[in-house]
Amino acid sequence: MPKKPMDELMELSEYLPPQVRDDIRNRLIDWMSAGGGNNDSYVRQQLRYAKNYINKFGVFDDGL
Repeated sequence: MPKKPMDELMELSEYLPPQVRDDIRNRLIDWMSAGGGNNDSYVRQQLRYAKNYINKFGVFDDGL
């Protein structure tokens, strides 16, 4: 069974820099508050953005 987009985003979030992670989170909060759902195409778009960011810039390491 394929993972849900929101679940995948949660898994990838630790590999994103805070400003990217916060931007995606805020966009999704706005989306959900406007009536959007967890599996809508907008959520999948944000997942693609996160994957593209990681593919282009690599995994974020905050040194902790």
